[in-house]
Amino acid sequence: MNHTRMPHFRSRLRRAASVVLLLVLPGLPELQAVAAPAEDSAVLIRQLTDGKLSVRDAAVEGLLAIGPEALPAIEQAIPVATGEAAFRLPLIAEAIARTASNRMLELPPENLPLSATAAGPFSLAVRRVDRLGVSGYRILVRLQWRPPLEPVLLRLPLVSVVAEGTAGEAVPILGRQGTVEPLLIAGRHWIDLPIRLGPAPPAVMKLNSLRGTVECWLPGFEHQFMLPLQMTRGGLPPTTNEPGPSRSLAGLSVQCRGWSIKPGELATATCQVKLSARFPEPSEALASHRAWLADRQPHLLLPTGRVVTASDHRVVSRNNQGLTITASFALSANQLPRGTLVTWRLPLGVRQVPVDFWLRSVLLSESAGGEN
Repeated sequence: MNHTRMPHFRSRLRRAASVVLLLVLPGLPELQAVAAPAEDSAVLIRQLTDGKLSVRDAAVEGLLAIGPEALPAIEQAIPVATGEAAFRLPLIAEAIARTASNRMLELPPENLPLSATAAGPFSLAVRRVDRLGVSGYRILVRLQWRPPLEPVLLRLPLVSVVAEGTAGEAVPILGRQGTVEPLLIAGRHWIDLPIRLGPAPPAVMKLNSLRGTVECWLPGFEHQFMLPLQMTRGGLPPTTNEPGPSRSLAGLSVQCRGWSIKPGELATATCQVKLSARFPEPSEALASHRAWLADRQPHLLLPTGRVVTASDHRVVSRNNQGLTITASFALSANQLPRGTLVTWRLPLGVRQVPVDFWLRSVLLSESAGGEN
């Protein structure tokens, strides 16, 4: 494959990430994902308010070096941060999330059975070619990706597809103004994309080039938000109607909009929590008919460390920037212990990534494959 003629999305992503990194600290070295205790992050966060600029800059560098493991401490610190720390912490969180997301896209397509014909952890190859009588051909191409990537939306605009014979003859693309949008199946790391060609010019039995661009929407690095349930001394919801606590990280805002508890029989109860998540930018991947974000269930985390899974949850409202849900939890008592948290694991943003492909030497089948 001649990479010089193909746009390379990894370079685009690196440039976008570098803008954020430069806002945090000029001349920042490459982020290293190393493990560190949570108290190390807390110490570095406190150093962001130090009187010496060198100490503050070193603290930024240290937090970025810790990487995603610093995000829980940063999340807790942002609402109470003041001065320069209030300015730097959101930028640090965004830089960490972007770098972690970029690394997933820079994985090589190892252990994939198809030859790599697209950039990054994607692989695309011709799976089948069917002759459609005198009307042309149908080429089925399979796009594969490497875990942990989980696309939530894939589209192939046919206007991006170009097919050429061995001497450069143009082969028409049927339905050029249309878009192929396949149904994604959870847990499956591949999808087939059909491309229909019109009749080829005389003597063209092989495509020298079949190229195009698949539009891919990918959730970013995931973070588990932890929100305290405000309660009275008896472990019951407060009487005020004011919204509960909120957290914001890398542009994603999560809020506990309130909770209630309904006593049941034999000292049991049901706790219902209302949560909302709002992303900084609208995205087609968040459209109301797409269920991937709504399927992410929150949990209750008791002070004992016990995790309570939601017995059911439903979407109250949604738009192309986020959603509001309610979740119900079955309890063994009609109150909650103080210090109970509601947790919700969400991606820190959704990005649109172009996957450019270029297939060479595609033999056109002489068999009749039908229109199906």
